[in-house]
Amino acid sequence: MRAPPNLAACLEACRELLADEPEMLADLLAVFAREPPRWELLPDDLQRGLADIAWQEFVARGLTPAGARRFIERRVRRCEACGMATTGEATRDCDGCAGTGDEFVERRGPGPPSLRVALLFAGDAAGVLAAEALAREAAVRLWPWRGRRGALPGASEPPREVVWRVDEDDGPLELMRGTEALCPLLFEALLRRLLDAGRRDVPYAFSRLTNVAWRYNRGRRWRADPAGDRAAVGYYDELARDGVEVPSYGPTGSIPQRLGRSTFTPIGRPFAALPNPFTPLCGLWDLEVAVERLEADAIVLARKA
Repeated sequence: MRAPPNLAACLEACRELLADEPEMLADLLAVFAREPPRWELLPDDLQRGLADIAWQEFVARGLTPAGARRFIERRVRRCEACGMATTGEATRDCDGCAGTGDEFVERRGPGPPSLRVALLFAGDAAGVLAAEALAREAAVRLWPWRGRRGALPGASEPPREVVWRVDEDDGPLELMRGTEALCPLLFEALLRRLLDAGRRDVPYAFSRLTNVAWRYNRGRRWRADPAGDRAAVGYYDELARDGVEVPSYGPTGSIPQRLGRSTFTPIGRPFAALPNPFTPLCGLWDLEVAVERLEADAIVLARKA
């Protein structure tokens, strides 16, 4: 994550807050003694305890981006018996966490969950606002393509609220997605048309994101990879220019046109009538931001910290 343009102003606000706590101030400044900042040196009493106070000060000084948004703190659940992450590792000698699998706890709030996030997020108003605008545009463009085999969504409006996930346990954030492809039926429709045209230049990073059932398993987390989105943006524009329509079948079978009361609305429409969803997604990758998932009432964004 790039340092915000006015990080110095944020640090000055923290200096004033810690004016009567010289030891804590020294701990904070030690983090920034080198480039990049050594966040691992930030003690927990500063990392967690000062976050809310500092954020309120940033708001008062106009250092935060304008507008309402929420933040996610997604932390690994710890075993009550041994205190370790409940990963279910077979080699661990603890009955309390045996076989539990990866477990995470999410908490959403109006402010960043840590001082690290508050400092890096607050000063980058232009970058944050640009990412949120791209995210809302991406949600509008992706909304017709959401769904999966056997579970097409009902009619609804795309979300407008942005929720940021910018911190995770005690380590650096990874950009993740709830499924490997954000809208796999979109990739499947593109791939089908390209294969029908006899194209063999489809990159693996693109073709692997097609609609295969196990890729929808939300019990795991997929490391977000911009390669598929970047490869797809040009193909989509090409099909739009050629007046190609969205097919009703894919490389692994039929895309369901209708299921119960739900309809997969892109089928039969020209690609040109549906704005390219990959354009705003690639803009987000340029800002080191990923759309983690689209919820009914929120766009969840992940940003490295």
